[in-house]
This record gives sequence, C-alpha cells and structure tokens, in this order.
Amino acid sequence: MGSSGYSGHRARHAGRASRRIELLDDQLQDSLRRLEAARRDIEVMRAGLTHVLRNRLPSVERLAGRLRHRGAGPTQAEDPADLKRASEELRRIGQLLERLLVLGDIDRRHIAPQPLDLTALAWAAVERLRTREPGRSLDVYVMPDLRVEADPGLLELLLTVLLEDAWRRTRRAEQPGIQIGRTPMGPETVCFVRDNGVGFEPAAAGRQGSARHAQDGPRRRDGLGLILARRIIERHGGRLWCDGSPGTGATILFTLAPAAEHDGALTAQDHVLARG
Repeated sequence: MGSSGYSGHRARHAGRASRRIELLDDQLQDSLRRLEAARRDIEVMRAGLTHVLRNRLPSVERLAGRLRHRGAGPTQAEDPADLKRASEELRRIGQLLERLLVLGDIDRRHIAPQPLDLTALAWAAVERLRTREPGRSLDVYVMPDLRVEADPGLLELLLTVLLEDAWRRTRRAEQPGIQIGRTPMGPETVCFVRDNGVGFEPAAAGRQGSARHAQDGPRRRDGLGLILARRIIERHGGRLWCDGSPGTGATILFTLAPAAEHDGALTAQDHVLARG
C-alpha cells in the first residue's frame, strides 16, 4: 500500500473513530440528563410522601378528633362542613399516594398506542370533575376533532392529571376557564391544556414536570401531576413543557403523534366498552 493509500486509510479510520466517540458522548450526555431527571423525580416523590405524613394525615386526625369531641355531647351533632373537609383530605391523600404508585410503575408498563379521540376523552375527564364538584362554575372549551396515537389508559390518565391540576389552579379566578386544544409549532403539532388560574413561578415554569404553583407555599410543592404527565408523554416518544407566570394562568404543552387520517379513533364510550 502506498503512502497516500495508507494515509487515506488512517484518515477514514480516524473519521470513523471520531464519529463513534461523538455518538458515545451523545449517549453519555443523554444518560446523564435522564439520571438528573430521575434524581429530581425521586426528590419530588420524597417531598410528596413528606407532605402526606407531616401535613395531610395530621389534619385528618385533628378533624376526626373534633368530630369525636362533638359526638360526646348529648345534643351536639356532626358538622357537615368538617365531614366534607375530612372526606376531601382523605381523597387528596389517596390521590397523591396513587400517583406515587403509578409513577413508580410507569416505566415498566407495556403501552399499546392506537388512534384515539382526545376530544371525547377530555370531555369525559371534565364531566368526572363536574360530578365531583357539581356546584363549581367553570368555562371549558375543548377543540373538536383532536385525534392522536396513544395508549388508551395512559392518555386517559394524562388528561385526568392535567385537568385536575388546572381545575385546582383556577379556584381563585373570578371567571375560571380551561382550554384544551392544539397549535402548530414548527414541524410539530402540539397539544395543550391552558387555564387562567394562579399560574407558575417564572423559575419553575421552564422546568419540565417540576413547576410550582404561584401563591402555593413550599408545603404544597408536590409537582407529582406534572412529573406523571411528563413520564406518560416520554413513554410515547414526545415532550412536555410548561409556560406561565404568577397571576396569568398556566399552559401545559405536549407532543403526541397524530392519528392517521384513515383510522377511526376510539371515542370515550368505545374506550369504556373496551375496558368493560
């Protein structure tokens, strides 16, 4: 082999080695990002458990103690307001623990994406919230014909989590409202859940799945809903991020593959029948 041929061989070998090193470096950086995300998730899970043990359970115990004390008197009746508060605290505890369990299992779950009617599933989630709080007045708009490719159970959970958080953030709004829709963003079509509630702290709004509600103290900083939503979207190969500021509402944006035009997307009723 001549000197020029040998030099060319070395150059090609060096080029392949360089590309291999770049690939390994990219994989390493991706692994480091995933480890950092996992570390943040574990910290939020720890904070969530601490929140339950230090704040939620003692508050329920105090309410139970008050009810027992009132029940000791011959003419004293149970206060419906205290019973409602105790029931709500227990529901929140159960919801938080359920989210922790699902979060720990979601990476091992088998997913089966299929064409789905996101519009119908979103309305079904809204109706569940309205049934839970029939006296709550809130304007909801869901863009028609939102069709995506996703796992039915995980998409239902995603919408439930995002709408429950938006429902809670809008409690103090004068004219509370929630919008579910999609918007083009470069080559992607991005779905969103937008509300006009308390919003997010600016420093937290840019961190995926770790935003803190404005006006919420550190004792309520669980963030599990957003972390769970982000994990669901990542399992589908998409991205989730947050936009908002205190007092101006919040928008949760996420990417999902659109359903093929020729496929019939499952409706909320179809999904219930399929599960039954």
